[in-house]
Amino acid sequence: MNRFIFIIVMIAITIQTANAQTGPFGGGDGITEATAFEIYTKAHLEELADSVNNNPTNSLGSWSKGKYFQLMNDITDTIRTIIGNAPYTHLFEGHFNGNNFKIVLGIDTAAISFNMYTVIGLFGVIRNGTIINLRTEGYVKYSSYNSVATVWIGGIAGTVSDNNYDKPTIFKNCINSCDVYFEGQCFRLLGPGGITGSAHNCIIENCINTGNMYSTSNSDTWGAGGIIGGVGYGITIKKCINIGFVGNESFAGGIAGACNNFDTLKIDDCINIGFVKGKYRVGGILGNTRQQPAIVTNCINAGFIEGNESIGGIVGYALNNNTVITNCINTGIIEGEESVGGITGDE
Repeated sequence: MNRFIFIIVMIAITIQTANAQTGPFGGGDGITEATAFEIYTKAHLEELADSVNNNPTNSLGSWSKGKYFQLMNDITDTIRTIIGNAPYTHLFEGHFNGNNFKIVLGIDTAAISFNMYTVIGLFGVIRNGTIINLRTEGYVKYSSYNSVATVWIGGIAGTVSDNNYDKPTIFKNCINSCDVYFEGQCFRLLGPGGITGSAHNCIIENCINTGNMYSTSNSDTWGAGGIIGGVGYGITIKKCINIGFVGNESFAGGIAGACNNFDTLKIDDCINIGFVKGKYRVGGILGNTRQQPAIVTNCINAGFIEGNESIGGIVGYALNNNTVITNCINTGIIEGEESVGGITGDE
């Protein structure tokens, strides 16, 4: 009888072990933060990408909506897949905790098919999600020509979309050390940006960029920035630092490239140390406001800012005096040919 019970117990243990090995990711059920899906390997990140990219968003949301994921160690086996590869149909709506581990990227769109709407980054497009305690290294690169494409490109995310104004996407305690390149031509470019190429309804807090951001295209550019490139509505950036190089034809900023909406952008307690270079509307903190008002407070630029026209230590170009700059300091060298200033270049 005891032998029979022993056999039954061993069979149960074997079944339980087999189920654990064939379950999703490396463990967890994704239901709560405490039981988050566990990401250990490149294969687990590819499994996440496959789950998001092969399950279209419907009226109830995406496959990842409300699910929790956590990185369990560094992943240095180069990641080339994009999690959430289409801005309106395949996006990430979950919560990802990097646990201060790093992911090494090697994303190059020369080897990836793309269409009119191209999102490029570790996460292509995020909506109502949370990314915290994550480090990225390596490179993210667009190197093709598609004259009808709109391209969003960033280190951690290509873009942040929105369908719930009361629930912003949050990036917190993230460090991007990826170099983000745009080489080629497209209809409209949003980015590059260290944390995200562009965003709506988003809070970026306590994040650092050490990667180099640059574009060699004269496409219709909506901004390149150390933290964010193109700014939409509902954006708050606070306690962020840029150390990397930012180079763009126009609308380049150490923290944010350009405002592209009518809602107020808020930048508080941010620092730029990086070299920022462009021809027009270049700033140590913010490049260009367009129609959007901006409130910039308690910020410091200590980087070298270089360009031709509308070059400022804090803001390059503030359209119609709609930018409020309070308690900001510039200690960097500012060089330009026309409309150059230690705080603002032009208003």
